[in-house]
Amino acid sequence: MRFGVGLATGGDDLLMRARADAGASFEEDPDLVIVFATPDAAGVLEGPNGPGRTVGCIADAVIGGRTEAEQGPTVVVWQASLGDVPWTISRVRAVRDGTATSIRGWRHPDRPSGAILLTDPPSFPTQGFVEELGSHGIPTIGGLATSSYGTRLMIDGTVDQTGGVAIALGPGISFTTTVSQGCRPIGLPGVVTNVRGHHIFEIGGRPAFEFLGDVVRELDENDLTLARQGLQLGIVVDEYKTEFGVGDFLIRPVLGADQELGYVAVGGPVNVGQTVQLHVRDPDSAAAELNTMLSDTPTRPDAGALLFTCNARGSRFFGRPNHDAEMVDTLRTPQALAGFFAAGEIGPVGGVNHLHGYTASLLELSPA
Repeated sequence: MRFGVGLATGGDDLLMRARADAGASFEEDPDLVIVFATPDAAGVLEGPNGPGRTVGCIADAVIGGRTEAEQGPTVVVWQASLGDVPWTISRVRAVRDGTATSIRGWRHPDRPSGAILLTDPPSFPTQGFVEELGSHGIPTIGGLATSSYGTRLMIDGTVDQTGGVAIALGPGISFTTTVSQGCRPIGLPGVVTNVRGHHIFEIGGRPAFEFLGDVVRELDENDLTLARQGLQLGIVVDEYKTEFGVGDFLIRPVLGADQELGYVAVGGPVNVGQTVQLHVRDPDSAAAELNTMLSDTPTRPDAGALLFTCNARGSRFFGRPNHDAEMVDTLRTPQALAGFFAAGEIGPVGGVNHLHGYTASLLELSPA
């Protein structure tokens, strides 16, 4: 099993140069090639792409090695020789029949180890599909592959603007995911005691609005500013735990609150009995969480890695370029790292597939 990556920016023959760099250490043609391009280099996705089955998309920023290319034109090529591991590529589409929606085109090997999914958000029900895959024990990672210039999804040189592209990997490969949601808790946790869908009415037997108010009143000036920029709610993913730390929460945005009715509206379903805690997001917390999560397990220098990071991260958030890519490359030392800035990131938290925002979602592939 072998992986390679190449990045080319500016000038002519971007795809050719990126492919040459990606294949520099290969003695054989790759099995799988993934191409990420900035919108001003979208033309490289069309037509023949060279040896290997090829998928790709455009994004406003792309990742190759330690570089997060936030300016184009840039093309990144990631390629893999997968040995005896079975795998499939599918072009998936949502088909509506009355009020029902079904997914067409999904194929996978027997006993899949996991799936990589790139989707167009307006035309494909990503959250529902990844939940369905998770219910069948298929961990899924990827991103909403759209840009300020729209969506381009490619399989073997044929480009579409809707639906999704899925790569399913069979047994014989280690499919390891890390999802860093970049938040830190504020206040104390509480147990949801009355909820209707996305509206929490009571926490700990008190109006949820009062719970929120008590936390906010105790914040210092810095945390109060962060809360005003975007308050988050963490939902504990393992209720058997009594103490909560990094990776123990599924983060969802607080969308609003109503003092008269007492509820807090959240960007995701919550159930009675679940423990919740308010969170805020800032660069230092995001960096510390990613560092902790990447340092928790032994490195896999034989791995090929794909990174899907939120388009609200990058240099605008961290104040410098290449933050997530450099940290992954330094702490995980993969053979090859590629990815893109997504409009929503897919990855498992607590063993359940979710669609996230503001996260860095990492996949490492290595021999099982």
